[in-house]
Amino acid sequence: MRFDVCVVAMALAAVACATTGKEEEFGGAGSGGATGGGAGNLPVSDASLGIVQADSAPAGSLTISPSNPTVTVTITDGVVQAPSLQFQATSGTAAINAGWSVDQGSIGTITSTGVFTPTGTVGGVVNVIAGVGSTTASTAVTVILNRTQNGFTGSIDLTQPGGYGGVGGEGPGGPVSPSQATALQQTPVADPTRSLLYPYSGTVWPRGLLAPLFQWTPGAADAQAIAMHLQSKTYIYDGTFGRPAALTSTTPFVRHPIPQDVWQQATESTAGADTLTATLTFLVGAATVGPLVQTWKVAPGILQGTVYYESYGTQLVTNSDFTAQDGSRVGAAVLGIKPGSTAPSVVAGTSTSDGQGCRACHSVAAKGSELIVQDAVYPYSVTSLYDLQTLGETPMTPQQVLAWAALSPDGAYALSSGVFMGTATDTQTELFRMAAPAATPVAGALPAGVVGATPAFSPDGTHVAFTHVSGTVGTLTGDGSHVVALSFDPSSASFSSPKNVFTIPAGQTDCVGFPSFMPTNDAVLVQLQLAGCKTSSFQAYVGTGNVHGEIWWSDLATATQHRLDALDGYNPDGTSYLPTGANNHSADTQLNYEPTVNPAPSGGYAWVIFTSRRLYGNVATIDPFDSDPRDYDYAHQTTTKKLWVAAIDLNAAPGTDPSHPAFYLPAQELQAGNARGFWVLDPCKSDGASCMFGDECCGGFCQPASGGGGACASQTSSCSEDGEQCSTSANCCSPEAQCVDGFCAAPVPR
Repeated sequence: MRFDVCVVAMALAAVACATTGKEEEFGGAGSGGATGGGAGNLPVSDASLGIVQADSAPAGSLTISPSNPTVTVTITDGVVQAPSLQFQATSGTAAINAGWSVDQGSIGTITSTGVFTPTGTVGGVVNVIAGVGSTTASTAVTVILNRTQNGFTGSIDLTQPGGYGGVGGEGPGGPVSPSQATALQQTPVADPTRSLLYPYSGTVWPRGLLAPLFQWTPGAADAQAIAMHLQSKTYIYDGTFGRPAALTSTTPFVRHPIPQDVWQQATESTAGADTLTATLTFLVGAATVGPLVQTWKVAPGILQGTVYYESYGTQLVTNSDFTAQDGSRVGAAVLGIKPGSTAPSVVAGTSTSDGQGCRACHSVAAKGSELIVQDAVYPYSVTSLYDLQTLGETPMTPQQVLAWAALSPDGAYALSSGVFMGTATDTQTELFRMAAPAATPVAGALPAGVVGATPAFSPDGTHVAFTHVSGTVGTLTGDGSHVVALSFDPSSASFSSPKNVFTIPAGQTDCVGFPSFMPTNDAVLVQLQLAGCKTSSFQAYVGTGNVHGEIWWSDLATATQHRLDALDGYNPDGTSYLPTGANNHSADTQLNYEPTVNPAPSGGYAWVIFTSRRLYGNVATIDPFDSDPRDYDYAHQTTTKKLWVAAIDLNAAPGTDPSHPAFYLPAQELQAGNARGFWVLDPCKSDGASCMFGDECCGGFCQPASGGGGACASQTSSCSEDGEQCSTSANCCSPEAQCVDGFCAAPVPR
C-alpha cells in the first residue's frame, strides 16, 4: 500500500496519516455513485470496514445524501476553516442507521453518525461509504483547499549548503501593504521584457519534493512585490509577497520560492490527469504586469531511495592538493541526499592535507547495499568498497581494475570498464565476484580482449550494457560506435545473446557511453557525446568536460533509438525551450550527460537523474565548463555543473519521445560541481519496520499499522497495490498496472 498521500520524503514536513484501510477493501465503493449494490461489491467482511450492523436494508436500495457534494476549505494566513457535512443513508424514503467509512483518511474523516470533516491538509476526491448488513453505497466528495497568504513571517536560513530551501535564492518576502495588495488585484499589463527562466512548463513533478524556486528575467523595471497563484481542480492558492529582506535596494528582485508547506499541499492535492497551473504577476511602480504562466503535472508518488553523487569543490570535506582562485582549499567526495534532507551528507571522503582523502569516481549497487569508489590521488588506482548501512570502508584487491565498473543490483558482481577515463582501469572488460576485500575474476565469462566502456547492469540483474570499443562478442566486433546489451545469468555468471542496441547516427563523429536501463529492463538510456571522441583520452572519450552531449534512448527488442527531446530541452518542433544567456549558454540542449535511471518506477513514471551544465535560472549562470575551482571565481560564482531529474513514460512506443522537461534536484550543494548521480533503493526493511512502500520491505508489502502509517509485511490478504510485490501483472489491484521488476507499477493518465 502506498502512503504517499500521508508521508512526504525529501521535504521538511509530513502530512498526518489517517488511512482507514486498503482502498481495494472497499470493492466497488470507489465508483463515485451515490447508490449501492449487494455483497458482490464488498469482497471483505463488514468488520473490515468498521460498519455498525444496526438496521437492515434490501439489496440495492441503499442511497446516500447529499450525492457527490463539493466542500471548500478556506485557509487564510494559516487559519483553517473546514466545514463539516452531515450525510444520511436512506432505504427508499426512510432514513436508516448505517456504518460509515472513507477510503482516504488524509483528505477527510467521518464519524459513526455520518458527519464528514475535511482534514484541511489535502484536497482531492474521497469516497464516503455507507454500509448496512451486506449492502453498501458510496458517494464521492470533492474537497477543495482555497488558501490565501500575505507574506512569509518565519525564520529564513540562507547558510545551508543547498541554499535556502535546498534550491537557492534569497528566501521568501514578507507581507505587502494593503495598497500593494489592492494594486496586485488589477488586471495585469503584458510585459514582454519579463519571462520565466525556471521551472519549465510541462514538467512532471513527483510528490514529496522540496519546493522549486521561481526565477525570472529582471524586466525593464524592478518589481516591488509579486502575486503567486497556484490552481488545480482541488487546490487554489493566492500568495502575495514583498521583496525578500536579503535583497539590497540595488539588487533586482528576480526569484522567489514557493513556500514549502504550500508546495506540499498543492502536489498532494493534484495528481493524474489533473494539472497544476502557476501564475506570477508583478507590481512595478503603480502597475501590475504579467502574467507569467506555466502548467505542470504531478505524479501520484514520491521518489524513493538515496541519491549518491560525486562532488568536486564540496565544502563538506577539505582534501584538495591545490587551492582555489581565492586561496582556499576544497574537497572531492561522494555525497548522499537522504529522503527528508535539505542538504547532502558525506558518504565517502575525508578531510586531509594532501589529497589522500579524495573520493570521487564511483558506482552503486541498485538495491543500495554497496558503493565502490576510487581513492587518493591521480591515477586513483585504489578501489574501496563502502557498506552503505554503516559507511564502513574496505580497500579492494586487485586495486587497478574497478574504476568505472558496474555493480550488479545486489553487489555480488562487478563488470569492469576497459577504457582509460582518467583513472587506472582494466585493460579489458571482465566480470568479477565481489567478496571484500577481494574481487575475483570469473574466467571465461566474456571472451578475452573485449573492451567495453561505462558498463551497467539492469535493475533485475539479468542484462548488462556497455559501449563496445573493441574485441569480439558473439558475432559482434567493437569499434566504439555501438552500445551492446547481453543477457546475464547470475546463477552461472554467464553472458549470452549479444545485441547492438544503440548505434551512433550515420555520418557523425560522435561517441556514446553511460548506458542505464529503464526499470522495465527492456530499454536503455545513453549519453550521445557530440564529437571529440578518442579511446585514448579521458575527457575526449565520453564524459562532461569541454564536450557537448544529449541523452537518447533505445529499446532492446527493436533497437529503435530516439533523442529524449523534452529532457534535453527541445520543443516538439525541434526548437529549444531552454533559456539562453551569456557565457556560452546559447545551446544548453547539448549540455546533458551521464543518465542513471531510478530502478523503481513511481507514480506511473520512470525517473532519470543526469548531469547537466545548463543554466539554472539566474542562480548558476557562468560558463558551462567552469567547474574546476582553480579556473573561476569559486568563492563568488556558482558553477552550472549540477544534477537534474526528469520523468520518463513507462512502456513508450519505440522511436518516440517518452520524456518530460526536467527539474533541478533540490538539496545538492549549490556551490560545488556535482555529477554522476545514482538514485538507488535503500536496503530492504524487515517485517514490522515502518514503511511507505512495499518495495522498501524485504517481504514486499507495506500494510496499514495499528498505530497509523505503514509496517513491512511478508504477505497481503488481497491484491498488490502500486509499489507492492508481484509475480505477474495479474497480481496487481489496478487492471492497468504491470509487474515491473517484481513490483506493481500503475500508469497514470497523461
